[in-house]
Amino acid sequence: MTYLRAAGMGAASGLWFGLLFGVFLALFTADAVAWFAVILWALLWGVVAGAVFGLIWHALSAGRRDFVSTRQLLADRYEILVDRAHADQARQLLNNGRRGPA
Repeated sequence: MTYLRAAGMGAASGLWFGLLFGVFLALFTADAVAWFAVILWALLWGVVAGAVFGLIWHALSAGRRDFVSTRQLLADRYEILVDRAHADQARQLLNNGRRGPA
């Protein structure tokens, strides 16, 4: 993870927090224009605060937690269980790289 990515991820989190905070704050304003302005200011400050906190958190971790988890699991090997009677046919299919019947 780089400082730019940490700031970007923090800004994205801050955006959501700012939106939530802005909507709650705007519920108590009566004017529609002020309501919209409150939400925009909360979004702006949420992005700024999120980016700053993301940078600070990344700097304080000193690279110990600078990974990003993945959403995909890939196997590095496979085990195939086949009845002894079909072992030669399965081995032949695997060696030829063809797919057998489904």
